[in-house]
Amino acid sequence: MKSCGDYLWYSRISMLREANGCVNGIKNFLDRFLLWAHNAFMNVGKFIVIDGIDGSGKSTEILWLKKELAKIGADTLFTDEPGGTPKAEEIRKTLLGKNSTTSTASTDFFLFWAARASHMEQLIIPALRAGKNIITDRFDSSTFAFQVCAEKHPELEDLFYKC
Repeated sequence: MKSCGDYLWYSRISMLREANGCVNGIKNFLDRFLLWAHNAFMNVGKFIVIDGIDGSGKSTEILWLKKELAKIGADTLFTDEPGGTPKAEEIRKTLLGKNSTTSTASTDFFLFWAARASHMEQLIIPALRAGKNIITDRFDSSTFAFQVCAEKHPELEDLFYKC
């Protein structure tokens, strides 16, 4: 079973920059990604998560990907978590709202999973089956990093792996 230390706290894009030598490494990775995204023979979409802590550059990378993928006409859907569907957006407002009431860690944990279920069932899975590529700002690794590790609720770790 994985522990908090097994999850990276910065975006996977940032990790690639460090591992491959900043500009050249990210350029090579994105060149390969754009080629893959443009491949006309794909009949099932790909699901890509851009994840990391606040301020790590996720939004910047996603904006850049939107621009570059639009240039080549790649059929890509951009979304975020929690959110993406009307029900998930309602849950997002509850979780992130300034007027939200104090709740327990397990309540927040399951609200994130409820939003994710709506997001998967109503948006992500149908889009993938239709051949669209999906890029999402955060996904389940954020739940693990923030709700289990950062907020120090190891009792939620088993539930995370069961969800």
